[in-house]
Amino acid sequence: MNHFRKAVYFILPFLSALSSCSVLEISKEVEFDIIFPIHGDDPLVEDTYLFDLLQYSSEYEDYMDNVRDIDIQSITFTVTDFAGDEEQSIDEGELYISDENGGGTQLLANLPGVNLSQAEDLEHELDLEPAGLERAEELILNAPNTCLSSISVMVNSTPVAFNMKFHVKALVSGTLL
Repeated sequence: MNHFRKAVYFILPFLSALSSCSVLEISKEVEFDIIFPIHGDDPLVEDTYLFDLLQYSSEYEDYMDNVRDIDIQSITFTVTDFAGDEEQSIDEGELYISDENGGGTQLLANLPGVNLSQAEDLEHELDLEPAGLERAEELILNAPNTCLSSISVMVNSTPVAFNMKFHVKALVSGTLL
């Protein structure tokens, strides 16, 4: 019995220490760009981009099992490399999000009409649609951590030649022991 009592006194502090261990909550801001080339002779230009969170850093692959939330805080766009006349503009446009196979498509944002020569190199914040935002966060958070971004842009004249750079800011939160 005396050996048992010693063992209990020896083990209790370790059990107490283990039970007092807490989970460490961490958050990291991440930023990335998606660039769509808008080029052609048709006033309606459409393109897609497959976003894969794991391609940005092997760190994400190492810790994805611990990530519990992704909060996209903002998306902005910038017109770059514009090569057109001064009156050329975007009449309308949309940014969509879906799974990597194009399923479950949701509108992420309507693109505002802008004069391209005046908008070049200026950052414009998008008003994000709640359902599209939720869908994007869900797709990035869950395996295979990818989403398909699709853009549709209608311009007022052709030919059209510029790039649309979308800059995404997100907060990734998770736990570590």
